[in-house]
Amino acid sequence: MMKPTLLAGAVLLIAVPWGAGFDDPKKLQPSTKEPAGLAGQINGLQKDFQKKQEELSKKISVSKDPAERSNLNKEYQELRPATEKQLLELVRNNPKDTATLKALEFVVEQGDNGKNAKEAMKLIADHHIRTAGVGALALGLIYNWRDEATLKGILRDVSMQNPNRDDRAKAFFAIGLKAKQVAAAEGVAESERNKAFAESTEALETLEKKYPDVTYGDTTLGSRAKGQLAGLKNAANLMVGKKAPDIVGEDLDGTAFMLSDYRGKVVYLTFWSHG
Repeated sequence: MMKPTLLAGAVLLIAVPWGAGFDDPKKLQPSTKEPAGLAGQINGLQKDFQKKQEELSKKISVSKDPAERSNLNKEYQELRPATEKQLLELVRNNPKDTATLKALEFVVEQGDNGKNAKEAMKLIADHHIRTAGVGALALGLIYNWRDEATLKGILRDVSMQNPNRDDRAKAFFAIGLKAKQVAAAEGVAESERNKAFAESTEALETLEKKYPDVTYGDTTLGSRAKGQLAGLKNAANLMVGKKAPDIVGEDLDGTAFMLSDYRGKVVYLTFWSHG
């Protein structure tokens, strides 16, 4: 009778720890904690900001007391700058940590060019030119960042130094778009306009040649560069004061016409299409 008893005991010893793991709910549930360390602190501050912002928005929308609404609006306006300062403090203490790029993106994404944003841009330029994701960050600023010298410097350095192909491609695209803005703007000196045309063309052609397959949204940067280059070639002829290019088409009655037929007259053009 000894052998069966020993065998049953052996089976029992194996079964108890195996079953205990499934009975412990803590071992069954996935962790919901923030990432440890610096990344966790940054995520925590941003989530706390979003939560407080939503709470204040709700309070403002239902408040009927003018004095209360005024205080709530003030608190709402002060929330973001306060969060930015907290995030910058984390970055100053860990400027080279790649996790801090997310904090810096939060500070500059409004494009307000304020004190906090300017410091964040300098930290990006000094410590994150080679960090993954910086190309997309800078590309998002080309329409609302007024300090063009700082932005252009970051874009140039990312396009030349970042080891990530996607970041370099996005930097070239941003360079091309930024220069195109200058080339197509009103009141720009001819020499500056020509320089911007050349800079935009060079960046977009580099993108089309070396990074055609890099995805951006629902298409590729190569495809976008091709479209931008086509528009750039026509931009010089579409400036205010330039002679309008001739347009050939049909009117609503199907009669062929040319825009030049109406030379000397005021013409209103509407371009539309249908599938």
